[in-house]
Amino acid sequence: MSVREQLQEMGFPVARIEASLKNTSGSLEDAIGWLEANQIDYDKGVYAADTEEAVQGGVSALGEKAAETEAAAQAADAAEAAEIEKKPLSKEEKEAKLDELRAKAAVRKAENEKKDAAERRRNDEISKKSQKDNQAIKDEMERKAAIRDAQKKRKEAADDIAAKKRIKDLIEADKRARAAEKAGTKPAPVAVPVSKPAAPRAAPTDSRMQFRVPGKPPIVKTFPVETKLQTVAEEVAQDVGTQAGSLVFTTTFPTRKLTSADFGKTLKEADLVNAAVMVSF
Repeated sequence: MSVREQLQEMGFPVARIEASLKNTSGSLEDAIGWLEANQIDYDKGVYAADTEEAVQGGVSALGEKAAETEAAAQAADAAEAAEIEKKPLSKEEKEAKLDELRAKAAVRKAENEKKDAAERRRNDEISKKSQKDNQAIKDEMERKAAIRDAQKKRKEAADDIAAKKRIKDLIEADKRARAAEKAGTKPAPVAVPVSKPAAPRAAPTDSRMQFRVPGKPPIVKTFPVETKLQTVAEEVAQDVGTQAGSLVFTTTFPTRKLTSADFGKTLKEADLVNAAVMVSF
């Protein structure tokens, strides 16, 4: 395993690893020592230019202030190297120092892993809450659709009963008229019930939409009539696995194409109340 890989395994950021390798002989001991010795300077941005050059591979000119800082850092490194030469560490001391630095690196890596785990938990909680909210909205829309379907069926049943009664009354009246004609008497006028004019239907507040996607079963959804087409497109896009802006809704009678340019309209404004449309993308 290379020195770079060992430093990454210890949990040091890539940018700092590159800076340490550039400013040392490249050995693991020197690199770790440099990382520990220059932690404060690195946090202050002293080695920002080195980091950018190593990570991005670009060459940028240092300003006057940055050049002075770099010169000072190099002088400090030289002084530190001279000090080490004056006071060389024994093999045991070097091993002890290396073990100490590795232990610090292990602690730092554990802390980073702990932070990453906390971030993942937070993201999972946000995702679960979003899914729960979406499911609640879907359940409410399905409940309203079921109520509307039940009301429609009850009305259709009542209208059917009333129509059958009217037909039966007309048949009975015809029978009485024929019987009276045979008896030579004028039948009494039959009062035919007059149907009351139907009350004007209230404007629908919801639109039951059917989306026909090539190669897929129809998608049925219900939205308030004031829902923007953008919202409708985003929900359908999730079902078909594409971007909302790429969807095109096409009606059949009359034929119209509604693209992202029309997504600012409501379903009511686009005349898509209780409509079926073809979906292409």
